Amino acid sequence: MKNLIGLAITTTATCGTWLVPEDCQTIQDAIDAASDGDEIIVAQGIWKEQIDFTGKTLLIYSEVGAEETVIDAGGQGTVVSCTESTSAVLEGFTIRGGKAELGGGILVLDATPTFRLCMIDFNTANKGGGVYVRGANPVIDQWVVSFDNAHEGDGVLA
Repeated sequence: MKNLIGLAITTTATCGTWLVPEDCQTIQDAIDAASDGDEIIVAQGIWKEQIDFTGKTLLIYSEVGAEETVIDAGGQGTVVSCTESTSAVLEGFTIRGGKAELGGGILVLDATPTFRLCMIDFNTANKGGGVYVRGANPVIDQWVVSFDNAHEGDGVLA
């Protein structure tokens, strides 16, 4: 007599939560580690880095808001890049210190991200000092663009 053993495997789709700096040292490290649908919570402070959503659909938000949570590129390029199809959300950050050909603060190409409760300031570019948008449809919700500089479109060029 033969015994038949059945094995049922079930999976549950869950979204992860990443804490910066507890789980990952930088915001970009958390983006790289995260999967679509994950959320990234960033502690207050000045984060000296550039971030790229890398085509992922993520919710990235600060614990305390834009006044106390800054992403500063230090003049090394665009601060926030969304250059692949993505529906990511960035909420509650100051985006500062970008210097690039296109979009010193934010560069959006062929993507549909949401930027909520953000301040974009002190960025420079040839086109779109604060924000440059092409072939994209970003959602902009309650944000302030100020003190950005460009040859074309100091604040926003779309």
